[in-house]
Amino acid sequence: MPPCARPGSELVVGGAMHCSSLSPGVCVCLAACALVPALRMMMSVCSEPGFSSEEVLNLRFPLHRACRDGDLGCLQSLLQGPTAQQLGKEDSCYGWTPIHWAAHFGKLECLVQLVGAGCSVNASTTRFAQTPAHIAAFGGHPHCLVWLIQAGAHVNKQDYVGETPVHKAARAGSMDCLKALVSNGAQIKYVPFYFDF
Repeated sequence: MPPCARPGSELVVGGAMHCSSLSPGVCVCLAACALVPALRMMMSVCSEPGFSSEEVLNLRFPLHRACRDGDLGCLQSLLQGPTAQQLGKEDSCYGWTPIHWAAHFGKLECLVQLVGAGCSVNASTTRFAQTPAHIAAFGGHPHCLVWLIQAGAHVNKQDYVGETPVHKAARAGSMDCLKALVSNGAQIKYVPFYFDF
């Protein structure tokens, strides 16, 4: 347990964190500690009961796992075999295809290999209608985003809530991704969300 999250701390009252008298670094640490259980639950929940997301990726989606890990040798080997049929298949954990995994984790070499093997730079997820450009922007990977744009990615494509890659980059706080998008024709506009009052 990090030093900022000692048991019995008076910083957490009724399930809410009170950071007003703490330094920003300690508040961030407390916030991260509070999120760990939720993140663990999200990472282990798949539509396949009894299996963690890691097990599902290793057993059923080796292309996706290779892209997540940036394992170029494994990816190239898998692209030569029958597993290559999974290029457009969404995993059962996040609903991402291999190109979405590569974009999220900033694995440019994997993106290049996948597009060369036939993946679309504008592949859209079924559940959230997000493209690799949305995912790379949210992941804060400008090098992947620029390459996707140069390969033909649509910079103004909206996802299921009307957000474009610009919104994802802004949410992630990635100025480099924002610059890459705007300099390549991305529109900047406000999209009201259902939480707006």
